[in-house]
Amino acid sequence: MTTSHAKADGQPDRRAAILAAARRLFVANGYAGTSVSRIVGEVGIAQGSFYLHFETKAALLAQLQRGVARDYLEAFQRGTQPPGAPADERLVCGLVAINAGVARHRDLIAVFRAAASAEESQATLLQGRETLSWPLAALIAEGVDQERLVCPDPKLTAHLILSVFDDLLYESMVYEKPGDNGAVLAAGTRFVLAALGVPSDRIEAVITKLLDPPPDAPAGKRRSVRR
Repeated sequence: MTTSHAKADGQPDRRAAILAAARRLFVANGYAGTSVSRIVGEVGIAQGSFYLHFETKAALLAQLQRGVARDYLEAFQRGTQPPGAPADERLVCGLVAINAGVARHRDLIAVFRAAASAEESQATLLQGRETLSWPLAALIAEGVDQERLVCPDPKLTAHLILSVFDDLLYESMVYEKPGDNGAVLAAGTRFVLAALGVPSDRIEAVITKLLDPPPDAPAGKRRSVRR
């Protein structure tokens, strides 16, 4: 059985070293192109030590996915502070935080997408999305209470937002499809706010405040949050 913080070999940092090495190798060679023997060789441990920490290579990949999901969640929670700010603005800041998280992990996301046929990997992906949907749904519900947003089912809406943004943000960064990342983030944000009943003039005010580049920014500069 895999333990969460295996210390059987007397080296509590070894698990982290295995994860770090696996991330480097998966990104460089792909999931299928990286063997357990290659990972343990990178760390400098015996192959048997790997199985003190992870039952399989797929279990290791799932742990990397959980780490990315945790980073998304923490970034979203930081981005949606302070609680007293208008819910529509906090929602936009949360979407920007998710976008930044995708940018941080885009190389590893490519690995996840290539290995998405693995049942455990897909299950972990869905679990991460479920975890992030709760604070997003709570924020939408708060916006409904403030009468800034209109939404009959915040939880389902949160899932829809995450499902759409997850793919579009990544593809805009890697392939610039359906547009560059700044344009996709702005268009997606407008779409979400409009779907949540935010008036068009308010949408443009929030977009201008939080997404548009400063007037003196070079042409084509990626949008960033301005708070």
